[in-house]
Formats: sequence, structure tokens, C-alpha cells
Amino acid sequence: MPTERMDALVRTLETRKETVAEALDTAIEIVFDEKLGTKIPIFSWALAAGELFSTFRKERLRKNVKAYLGATGEASEENRRRISDEMRSDPAFAEEFTDATLSVLLDATRPIKAEVLGNLTAAFAEGKIKSKRWFLDLILIVDAASIPSLLALETYVDRILERGREQTPDEEPLLLAMGVAWRYGTGFRLSEHGKSLYEMGFKKLLPKKNV
Repeated sequence: MPTERMDALVRTLETRKETVAEALDTAIEIVFDEKLGTKIPIFSWALAAGELFSTFRKERLRKNVKAYLGATGEASEENRRRISDEMRSDPAFAEEFTDATLSVLLDATRPIKAEVLGNLTAAFAEGKIKSKRWFLDLILIVDAASIPSLLALETYVDRILERGREQTPDEEPLLLAMGVAWRYGTGFRLSEHGKSLYEMGFKKLLPKKNV
């Protein structure tokens, strides 16, 4: 049987895109109200669970859910239902996915984390990320990452496209701390997780150059 938090996330993912868009338009103007809560189940769950204990946290959740649903809404309803089916059939997958997603939605200090998580979720729904384990690894990296480290990944690869590789990039400490890069002697490279996160999380094409 699904837990209440998992069920709230499943129903949120299955919400029709038009309903999500209407609710998000409402969310632009207000922090939270009953009307919005009934349209986006994750809000109702959080309120009932006592997770929202201040206006500040309500506003943080509003921004994060808006970014997350804006990104996941790029996948079709049919594809988003595939994730729901996976969650219902695989309790271990459901638990890890729910824990990481709610951690980001409730606690991320900037909506960029929720947007990247939403992009990864849409990519998984569309079959662009083949392995459940690989998908879970990526969202757990996002959950654990600092905001500066996450932004450093995009900056690092974008700069390679513009100016080429630097022997000691400024972003190196942040990328190493996030676990998406490695150094061996004078060589510095992104890991395969780092490359997937850039392509699927930021929705950008990797350069042909070896990053």
C-alpha cells in the first residue's frame, strides 16, 4: 500500500497539465490557500503533515513546486503515468524517489534544484534515462548538492563550449565535492553522472569535445 506522501506525489505527477498550469498561475499571486491545495496534492499533504510551519517555508515550497511541475509538465501525461506505475510496482524505487523529491521540494533554498529534478524526472518518463538506478543516483546527487556546486556544473560545461578547456577550472572544487568529476594528474574530467546531469538536468547538449 502506498504511503500518504508517496500517494500525494503520484497524484501530483498525474495531474493534468492544464490543471497544473492553472494552479501555478494562482501560485504566482499567493503563497498558499485551500483552492491551490486541492489542485496540487503535494501541497495538501505537506499542510496535513505539519511540514509548513512558517510563511517562509510556504513560499519556498511554492517556488519549488512551481519549478518542479513546470519541468515535469514537459513530459506527456502518458509518460508521467509510467513513473506512477513504476512507483506502485516497485516499493524500493518509490521510497527513494519520494524521499529525494520531497527533500528537494520542502528544503531546497533555490528553485533551480527543483527545476533540475523536474527535468530529470521528465527525461526518465520519456525513456531518455533507461535505468532506474541511474535515475535515482542522479536525483540523489541533486538532493545532496549545494546550489553553488549545481550551478558550477552548468557554468563549467558552458565555458568549455565558449572558450575551450582550462587546465585548472575555477569550478573544480565544487564539482569534485558534488561527486560528478575527477582529476588524475593534469587531467580533469566530468564523470558519466556529471555528463548525464548536464544533458538531462539542464536540458543542454554536451559539446563534442571531451569534457
